[in-house]
Amino acid sequence: EQIGKNFWLELKNGVLLCKLVKGIAPHSIGKFDEKPKHYLEEKANITRYIDACKKIGLPDQDMIDPLDMSDSKKDPLALLRNIYALGRQAQAMGYTGPSLGVRYYKTVEDQERLKAKREEERKQEQEHWGRVREAQRVRRDELEEAKQARAKLKTEQAKH
Repeated sequence: EQIGKNFWLELKNGVLLCKLVKGIAPHSIGKFDEKPKHYLEEKANITRYIDACKKIGLPDQDMIDPLDMSDSKKDPLALLRNIYALGRQAQAMGYTGPSLGVRYYKTVEDQERLKAKREEERKQEQEHWGRVREAQRVRRDELEEAKQARAKLKTEQAKH
């Protein structure tokens, strides 16, 4: 569907947003009100859209708040960031329809797994070097003890 001249009015009731996410991931969203007559119905559509975005893996920092879509607090930039994030996630999920934004080759979950793997590798490396430092400290102590024992032995031999 095309959006008319007033971007905000076309999107604030949530109908096109729900249709968008349904086109990307049909099972991510259930039934929504295609002709909302009241603010509460619009808010319910926005909430369904947000829930669908979460189901397909959009991270919290890319989510909008239903209040971002209200006339009192409208935040079109938050909505645009969210739509771009949805476009990235759709491409990462393998969606082959029309796209928006930079193509990501990994889903958010894949990115999180990679981040966790790197963190685990970093932790293992720190543990390894901690063990190496401890072994070096033990060896230094052993050498120091041996040095002191030799010095003591020399002192005792010198007395005899």
